[in-house]
Amino acid sequence: MYQLLKDIGSAVAPLGLAFVAYLLGLRAYHLQREYELVRRRYLDEGLDAFAADVEHALGVFKNNWQHSLTILKHYREMDRGMRKELLDTGFLDVQMSQFRVRPNYRVETLVGDRVFWNVQQLLFAFVGTTTAFFKEDLCGAVRYAINDGQLKAPKQEMIDEYVRVSEEHLATANRYHILLAEVQAVTAEFEKERLTLSTVQQFKDRKAVKDSVSRLKEAFAEKLAKYEA
Repeated sequence: MYQLLKDIGSAVAPLGLAFVAYLLGLRAYHLQREYELVRRRYLDEGLDAFAADVEHALGVFKNNWQHSLTILKHYREMDRGMRKELLDTGFLDVQMSQFRVRPNYRVETLVGDRVFWNVQQLLFAFVGTTTAFFKEDLCGAVRYAINDGQLKAPKQEMIDEYVRVSEEHLATANRYHILLAEVQAVTAEFEKERLTLSTVQQFKDRKAVKDSVSRLKEAFAEKLAKYEA
C-alpha cells in the first residue's frame, strides 16, 4: 500500500507543479494585460496626447510669430515693392481637433487636479488671440501702408511697435514651456514602475506629482485666478 501511494504521489506531483506553473503564468499574463491597459489609458491616450496638443499650439504660435517678423522685414526693406502674398499666406490656425477632451480627462484623473487642463486652455486662447493680432492687426496695418494709406506714425516707429508687441507675445509663449516640462516630470514619474489599475489610483498622492501640480499653479497663478473667477 505504501508503495502504491508513493507511486501515485510520484505521478501526481508533476501535474501539481504544472498546474501551479499554469496559474502563475495566467497571473503574469493578466498583470501584463492590465499594465498595458494602464499605460495606454494614462500615457499614450493621456500624458503623451496632452503633450502633443500643447506642442501643436506652441508650434502654431512660433510659425505665425516668425512669419510676422518676415513681413515686417520685407515691408521695412521694400515698402510697396514687398511681396503682397506674404500678407495672405504662411499663417497657421490652431486645429481645434488638437484640443482634445479625453487626454485632459486622463491627465486630470491621473494627477488629481484640473490645473493642467486649465493651463492648456489658457494656451489655446492665447494662441488664438495672437493669431488674430498677427493676421488682422499687423498685416492690416502693413496692407494699409503699402496701398498708400496715411500712417498715424512714421514707418519705422510703426514697425518698431509691432516688433515690440510681437516680442512680448513670444515671451508669454515661452512661459507655456513650463506646462510641457511639468507633463514630462509627471511622465517620468509614471514610467518608474509598472502601475496597475489599483496602484494608479494612488499615483496622484506621490510627492513628485503634487510638486508638479504646485509648480504649475504657482507659475500661472495670476492667469488662473482670472480664468477661474
